[in-house]
Amino acid sequence: MILVVAALALLGAGTRIQGSAQSATEHLQRGVDLLESNQPQAAIAELDQAVALDPGNPRIRYALGRALYAVGRYEEGLEHLAIGLPRAADRSAFGLIMGQSLIELGRLREARTALDGAAALRPGYAPIHLQLARICYRAGNVEAALQKYAETARIAPQWGVPRLQAASIAAEANDMARAAELFRAALEINPAQPLIWIRLGDTLEANLDFVGAVGAYRSAIERSPELLQARLELAYLFFNRQQFEDAATLLSEIAQRQPDDPQVLLPIAEIQMIAGKHGEALDNIESALGALDGAPTATPQPGLSDTGRQRDVLRLRALELRAKTLTSLNRLGDAEAAARALLAAHPSNLDGLFVLGTVLLRSGNQEGRDHLTAFQRLSDLREHRELAYDFYVRGSDPERAATEFERALAIDSRDAAALTGLGTVRLAQGDADAAIELLTQARETGATSLEWLREWVLALHAVGRTDEATNGWQQARDAGVSLGPRVWAALGRHQGAC
Repeated sequence: MILVVAALALLGAGTRIQGSAQSATEHLQRGVDLLESNQPQAAIAELDQAVALDPGNPRIRYALGRALYAVGRYEEGLEHLAIGLPRAADRSAFGLIMGQSLIELGRLREARTALDGAAALRPGYAPIHLQLARICYRAGNVEAALQKYAETARIAPQWGVPRLQAASIAAEANDMARAAELFRAALEINPAQPLIWIRLGDTLEANLDFVGAVGAYRSAIERSPELLQARLELAYLFFNRQQFEDAATLLSEIAQRQPDDPQVLLPIAEIQMIAGKHGEALDNIESALGALDGAPTATPQPGLSDTGRQRDVLRLRALELRAKTLTSLNRLGDAEAAARALLAAHPSNLDGLFVLGTVLLRSGNQEGRDHLTAFQRLSDLREHRELAYDFYVRGSDPERAATEFERALAIDSRDAAALTGLGTVRLAQGDADAAIELLTQARETGATSLEWLREWVLALHAVGRTDEATNGWQQARDAGVSLGPRVWAALGRHQGAC
């Protein structure tokens, strides 16, 4: 949360309250009260009346600037702040909210000027330094941003926000050890916050520290027994570690309160399948599909909401489990129909290929061999692709990553994910022309991922096709998608901002 700490009483000299001034003050107070109670739209209505009655009052202009900032009307807010600034008693408060507004508008050098001015008026004020850190991040200078967050934390050792924001940036940069350290530092200040414990658990799990992750999730549960998210995260960790009894215990607890949640029903069904309880598993799978029925289906576009993506992933997993369970129940006709329906929507789905191949062979149809051959081929492709990502992200070994991506493409030269991955590696190695060629092929085979779009924009910029790169970046922004600090640094034109 962005904190704006400023006393309105310091923002302008008091005036004699009578007539319209008294009415303006009443509107101002109501507006401030609404703003503090998180009702910015209602606050704007009151403050518009106040400014009409007393246009020269800097306190009103400041409050209106804050309210407009809260609803994303940054340009309008800046206009009111600029009018009130010359008469303000505390210009640092104006500079802070103006800097924040300019950051949101992407005018980072102007934001830096406003915040430097505020810092000069109010040295050592942590919220101002926090925004200076945000400028570095938005300019694409992640390391400088982390350093400024650390400086802010030293200025305000009991304020957890700088550590939390720095931890999120470190995690985004895949520096999980650093992120975990920062989350722990935040918990030293706010140990009762379960959501921070969950973030720590997620980070430790990503860093393969499973014992630490279990401890973090359990700490979240201890501090907030009613919070189901921590139990679900821990259950999934146990499930992925094949600790099925522990996972089942937690999932059963969650199911008592959320009996129709597909996130709960599907892992319960998988555990039941492992235990041979296929009838019960199928019941839970059908319940999950029923809950998902009618949910909006995600479209393959950058900017897709996480909710839409999650629903599509859950629906796909439910369809896979249905086909496998029907096979285990020896309902071969139903299993074949389920597998064919799955492959109609997802032609390369491994579970669909395996089930269909198995069912057909069990029915004496030799066509099943073709499906099992395709299953083996695509399984090998996926293994090479996953090894490549592991070498590139975890091992920082682009040469071995490129080799694995090439092996994947030798199996299927039109695999969009492998083409995108190899293009990413070639760009990192400095061969932008090769990256453009590979990413073009990926686009022709249907690549639409955020990773593809980010690397495409960066590759275009690297080969001097700046207008196309800028257009791609703008399309992402129009769709509400952030392409991240690498793109900001390359195309943002923020020299001097950080």
